[in-house]
Amino acid sequence: MQVAKVNILNVLACLLLMPGLNVCADSVVTDVSRFAYPVQDAKDAFKREQYAFVGIQLHDVLETPGVTAREVEFWTSQPVEPLNTRWQSFANIEDDRSALLRLRQYANRYNLMMLTLLKEKRRSDIMRYRY
Repeated sequence: MQVAKVNILNVLACLLLMPGLNVCADSVVTDVSRFAYPVQDAKDAFKREQYAFVGIQLHDVLETPGVTAREVEFWTSQPVEPLNTRWQSFANIEDDRSALLRLRQYANRYNLMMLTLLKEKRRSDIMRYRY
């Protein structure tokens, strides 16, 4: 009962702290099943006008699968939102290779969909003002 209460409190705290992605660092390592729909998550974030890409915080670098650092700088002014934050959870995602692979696949598909949506938005914004 005590464990369930702590998990519920962690989830509620995460929902309040990160409303854009509704992701919590503690649950990333233990429960990667919440990263099942990257395309739909990217479309939902785009509808909310949250144009940030997602990344994976490794030991010394923030990895952004699917897009380069130059594309991130060009397409959005918002910082990359990490799916896992090492300083909060102290989780070493590099040790769990299946979880790391799943996060990379999710981030890759999410970032590619966000990039596609941003390109479409830019194209429609340019064409809208043509006479």
